[in-house]
Amino acid sequence: MARQGALGAALIFAAFSPVFIPDFAARAAQKSSLEQLSKAPKFHGTVLMVKEGKVVFQAAQGYCDIRSQKKLEMNSAFNLASVSKQFTALAIAQLVEAGKLRYEDKIQKYLKLPYPEITVDHLLGHRSGLPDYIELAEEEWDTDQLLTNADILNLFRKHKPALAFKPNSKYDYSNTGYAFLASLVEAVSKQSFADYLKAHVFTPAGMQDSFVYQPGKSKPLVKGMAYQRNQLVGDDLTWMDGVVGDGGIYSSALDLRKWQEALFQGKLISKAGLKMLFQPGQLNNGKTTDYGYGWVIDEEGDLVWHNGSWAGFRTLISYQISEDFLTIVLNNSGYEDNDGLVEKISKDLQ
Repeated sequence: MARQGALGAALIFAAFSPVFIPDFAARAAQKSSLEQLSKAPKFHGTVLMVKEGKVVFQAAQGYCDIRSQKKLEMNSAFNLASVSKQFTALAIAQLVEAGKLRYEDKIQKYLKLPYPEITVDHLLGHRSGLPDYIELAEEEWDTDQLLTNADILNLFRKHKPALAFKPNSKYDYSNTGYAFLASLVEAVSKQSFADYLKAHVFTPAGMQDSFVYQPGKSKPLVKGMAYQRNQLVGDDLTWMDGVVGDGGIYSSALDLRKWQEALFQGKLISKAGLKMLFQPGQLNNGKTTDYGYGWVIDEEGDLVWHNGSWAGFRTLISYQISEDFLTIVLNNSGYEDNDGLVEKISKDLQ
């Protein structure tokens, strides 16, 4: 099972042009939208839509986990899967802005890896050529033991797997690159990845529900689930969940709204630094990619988004900049049609 991200599968978000709902129409639109949610009984999760700073739709449906059957709430924290990558990218951007790191720096300088050509920029934009760490670990690691970022670094140092292509000659979505970036944050900041994000992202943004998963310390209330033969079963964390950077962050829909607002209001990084996050990657041949630093870039930069898939969690955050419209969908029941649900709800809101 691999962590899937924004471009690991087909584009799951269909762009739309939502409009502000006048107060007299809001109640009817909300009712219709809630009916759309109820028509997806296998969706256990939360949905939040915000237009120009005002909530136009929010709802929570289903359970945190099978055993307790505690109902999900808007502040329930889900495993973000690959949506976590935008936090990793922001941490790197902050360190660059602080003068502690450069995008053009070779990662070998900090992580002692056998890949002298790979830069920080290559990792952020999925242009490094690094092979998949999960495949390497499945071959060379005792899967009865928890895998961590330090273990991944040691596996790559020991086995020196060949690059799939010359760095920056091609785009290929890479969880390995973002796991290395989390290790880079730790090496440069002299803090654990969890402590760094708490101090420099979660606390400044007021994100009280958010944390980096730490085995033995963290106790998430929301568990991954999935439907098998119409029966809801557990589908939660695995031996790979000691790895962070490519995933591993828990957050709520309400906190992700705070994240987006803090990011765009300059609370976490300067406007120039923010612009770098949404700059499409450029390959050696001059062609550009549709991925910036932790975000997919669509519609000439007007639509930025990311999705994630890990165990029973399916996640999506999307922001239409010109419309100032934020969409967040988090589910823990393996529901595969977040994009379809968004489209149906958005039509009711128009």
